[in-house]
Amino acid sequence: MRDAGIADSPGRAEACKMQRFEATFREKSGWEHVEIIDAMSYHGALKKLKGRSKTLYSLCIIND
Repeated sequence: MRDAGIADSPGRAEACKMQRFEATFREKSGWEHVEIIDAMSYHGALKKLKGRSKTLYSLCIIND
């Protein structure tokens, strides 16, 4: 947008920042597995997790 002479919005850098999410999966046997995922939002993290055979138990933002 800068090439067109339009200034970037002040919140753009914050909105484009990647966040770290901790996804906890639980299998039928009760075993839990944790994965760390980088995404821009909860929706983006869920899209990355789509199609997994394990049941998603929790999805939390990790504060650095």
